[in-house]
Amino acid sequence: MARSQNKRYEAESIWAFVDNLRREAGFKSEGEFATAAGFLPSSLSDWKRGEHVVSSYNLVRLITAAAERAATSPFAAGEAVSPSMTILRRLGELEAVVAERPTRLEFHEGLETLREAIDRATSRDTGEAQPRKETQAAR
Repeated sequence: MARSQNKRYEAESIWAFVDNLRREAGFKSEGEFATAAGFLPSSLSDWKRGEHVVSSYNLVRLITAAAERAATSPFAAGEAVSPSMTILRRLGELEAVVAERPTRLEFHEGLETLREAIDRATSRDTGEAQPRKETQAAR
């Protein structure tokens, strides 16, 4: 009796892992997941009901199918395994965003260029040069 309970627990645990893997990879149905892994949908159904226990080789095939579907990079593949991979990916995304933003110096140079253009435009309109006001940065 203990052996049959252990087998049932093992089948339920493996199925919970496989079903979570399917959902995380974005497969809408068990049939779609089975087909991507090269199985008949009935094979997954048999494993789910505990009629057969999935072999380690077939489990690796399922994991590979999920990784191929979900992973567009090594970071994305590792996110399901390690929260630190999610953190590394997000830090990389933040670094890219920050790199696109101007530095404080570039921002001030841009403002100075804009001020000069406004001074030139105003002096043309009035026919005389406008006195330049001292900027806060120059003080």
